Amino acid sequence: MQERFDYLEIDGRRRRAPQAPAAAQQPVIVSSRRGRLRLAEILGSFGQAAGQFNSPGGIAVDRQRAVYITDSYNHRVQKITSEGEVLVFGQMGTSRGCLVNPQGIAVDGALFVYVAEQGNHRVQKFDPEGQSVQIMGGFGSTPGRFNCPTGVALDTYHNVYIADTGNSRVQCFTPNGRYRFTITGRAPGSSRGAKSPGALRRPRGVAIDNSSCIYVADTANDRIVKFDSSGALLAVLCGSGLQVGALDEPAGLAVDQWDCLCIVEMGNHRLQRLSATGRPLQSFTGQRTAAGKLSCPSAVAVDPNGDIWLADTSNHRVLRLRLDQGQQ
Repeated sequence: MQERFDYLEIDGRRRRAPQAPAAAQQPVIVSSRRGRLRLAEILGSFGQAAGQFNSPGGIAVDRQRAVYITDSYNHRVQKITSEGEVLVFGQMGTSRGCLVNPQGIAVDGALFVYVAEQGNHRVQKFDPEGQSVQIMGGFGSTPGRFNCPTGVALDTYHNVYIADTGNSRVQCFTPNGRYRFTITGRAPGSSRGAKSPGALRRPRGVAIDNSSCIYVADTANDRIVKFDSSGALLAVLCGSGLQVGALDEPAGLAVDQWDCLCIVEMGNHRLQRLSATGRPLQSFTGQRTAAGKLSCPSAVAVDPNGDIWLADTSNHRVLRLRLDQGQQ
C-alpha cells in the first residue's frame, strides 16, 4: 500500500513550477547537428527518506506525468506526482507486495505498475493504490521463469516484455500474466552456444515503438537489436565504442513519440538519442558527480511532453532533460 508524504520541494518550489532548479539554470550544451538537450530538473539525493534514493534502477512516466522510480537498494518504488507529492510502496522481502532489488518499471494507461525484481527473480503487477495483484515468474530458465530480470516494457495491447538478463533473453507475457513467447536472437533450431547475428547477451533494457517493433539493449554485446512483433530479427544497430553513435554497456532505452531511440550507457556515462535506423541525433555526456554529469545511468523514460527522464544510478538521483523545440 502506498504511503503519502509531504510535497517534494526543489529550491523552495514544487515540481510543477515551470522554472528550472538552480543547479540547472545554466543549460548543459550538447554537441549535435540537430540541436541540444538541456538539463531541466534534478530530483533526489542519496538517502532513505521520501524523495531520496539508493541506486535508482528503473524509471517510468504515466499519462499524468507522474514519475515512478525503482529505488533499488531501498527495496521500494517511489512515485512523484506532477504536484510534487511523494508516494511510496514496497519493502524488502519475498512475500507478495515486497520487493528485493527492483529494477525495471512500466506503467499502463490504467495506472497499473509492473516491477521487475532481480532479487526475487519475478515481475509484480501493482494496482494504482500500490497493492500487488499479480506475480509473474520465479527463479529458473524454463519458459515463464527468470534469472535477474531487469527491463520491463508494455506494447499498445498491454502485453508485457521483460529483459530476462541472466538467461540472455526477452520474454513476453499477456496482460493477465500468461507466457506468450521468448526472444533470444538466435536462429530457430540453433543451440545456445551457436553464433547468430542477433543472439542476445545479458540484455538489460527493452522498448516497443508505435509499430510494435521490439528494441532490446543487448548490454554485453554493446548494441541495440530490433525485432518485429513476433520476435523475428529485423536489424542490429550501433556497435561497441566511445564515439557518438557507438555504445558501451547500453542499459535502459525508450522510444519517443517520433520513434527515436533514447539510450543510456553505463560504460560511457551518457544518454544518446538516435533515429530508428541508428543515426545519432543528440547526446548528453559526462561523468561523476558534477551538476548534470552522469554516473552509470541505467534507465530512461520519455513523458507525454517529450521530456527525457534518466535514472542517474550512481549519483542516486533522477534527471529531466528537455529537447529544444523544433530540434526533433
